[in-house]
Amino acid sequence: MTEGTTDTPATPAGSSSAARVLVRGASWQTLAQVAPLALNLVLTPFVFHGLGLEAYGKFLVVNSLAAAMGTFDGGIGASAQRYFTIYAGRGAREQMTKLLVSLIGIVTAVSAVVFTALWIASPAIVRFFKTSAALQDQTTFLLRTMVVVVGVALARQLFACVLYSMQKFSVPSLTGLLGHAVYAAGMIWTVKSGVGLYGVAYTFIAQQILSTVLIVPSAMRFLSRDGVRFITMAELKDFFTYAWKAQIASVLEMAGLQGDMLIVGRFAAAQVGIFGPGSQFAFQLRSLPANAAGTPMQALIGRWVGADGAEVSLPRFERLQSLWVKFVSGWVAVGVPACFFGVVHWLHMDTPLPGQVAALALLGHFFPLLAIPLILWVLTLGRPEIDMRYGIVNVTLNLALTVAFIIPFGVLGSVAATVAAQLVAFVFLLRHVAKHLPQAPRSSLQEVPVLEMLFTASIAYLSVYGMSLLIGAGYIKEGALSLLACGVAAAPAGIVYVLLTVGPRELKAMIDRRRRGADLVT
Repeated sequence: MTEGTTDTPATPAGSSSAARVLVRGASWQTLAQVAPLALNLVLTPFVFHGLGLEAYGKFLVVNSLAAAMGTFDGGIGASAQRYFTIYAGRGAREQMTKLLVSLIGIVTAVSAVVFTALWIASPAIVRFFKTSAALQDQTTFLLRTMVVVVGVALARQLFACVLYSMQKFSVPSLTGLLGHAVYAAGMIWTVKSGVGLYGVAYTFIAQQILSTVLIVPSAMRFLSRDGVRFITMAELKDFFTYAWKAQIASVLEMAGLQGDMLIVGRFAAAQVGIFGPGSQFAFQLRSLPANAAGTPMQALIGRWVGADGAEVSLPRFERLQSLWVKFVSGWVAVGVPACFFGVVHWLHMDTPLPGQVAALALLGHFFPLLAIPLILWVLTLGRPEIDMRYGIVNVTLNLALTVAFIIPFGVLGSVAATVAAQLVAFVFLLRHVAKHLPQAPRSSLQEVPVLEMLFTASIAYLSVYGMSLLIGAGYIKEGALSLLACGVAAAPAGIVYVLLTVGPRELKAMIDRRRRGADLVT
């Protein structure tokens, strides 16, 4: 924690281009996403079969419940990230510290009350999801552990927000990598020792201790001693005027993401263990670009607006959005066929259902991925009610259609309902922003290269289908290696997509500019 009252910007003006900041942040975030994804490719079949179908299904349900609990923070986490980035753009470290101290106190007090009630209610919650008598005690212990874990994580995340706002991405990313190493070791020990869901709980406890020890001290050096006091009531009122809308938006986003899992867990409990891996894998493929670029993008947009205002920042934002749309369009075009075949071979199951779930779910995730820059822009401008209304449309349609479709059509009906809801909600968001935001950017739908996506998806499908035949013939062993093989088979389609959307000439020019920049540096 720094001495004195003088606040200075974290990065001198002009010292780092927007592209360099985004690439650096995304690189660290990508590392934190790719390594755990690769780890999960190996671990998931091992844990799936090691815990057993029902225990693995309850593990997924508890994870979904924990994710739901994590969103009930009064909108503090999402709002703190917005305020911290703007303070960082202004160099206002003392104000940042005051807000952090105040929020830590509020989160601690509220968590103690809310999570105590959840601790008491855990046995009833476990019974609600039709847990067998043999697993009730284990599942209850895991759920109670996650209640405590979520409370600690909510407070720690505020310190991580400080690091992100100061464009310090390495510490959270490295912490995530170490945490996943602990997770891997813990899950292997859990399966080998046969301790079931108790071992899963102990693993999460070890993860949280490690993360807290690494994150909190790292953030302290960006704070000011003079800011160790509470903000005024007027400032607190202003913060929560924004935060309550962000809270509703967060809850709605959670319901949209986790609603399928919980509905399946209640109405099709026997299929959770089959539905879960495909759905989770699709979500990981969505999270990889979203988490890799989302946090650096938010820090960048916040600092732009904090330093120059919305009107000056709008053209830069539109260029950023255009690049993002082209990237995620190619990501989905290549990923859907790879999921369709790869997930089935990964889990070496007789039913194609997990692959169908993963492919359809990733197709639906295309629309929330497109929306990420626009939502960050809206939130930075202090209009969380737009994000909230977007979430209301998405969740209302999703839950209504899911309940209607899951009984006659099973889990595929549930996923199809989610896809339809995400599409309609995204169109609503675009129209709502254009109508209500003075600094409304161009529609991201105008940037989607539809023909290039379809052509790329066709090439990827044929390539992965051929790989699937080789796997089925026994040339490649099923499991993580077969999933990786399907991804490698789809990769050439990604190269074709880049050539179609960027063009050979522009691609060569980009490489030349990169080399000239390196030459100038050296």
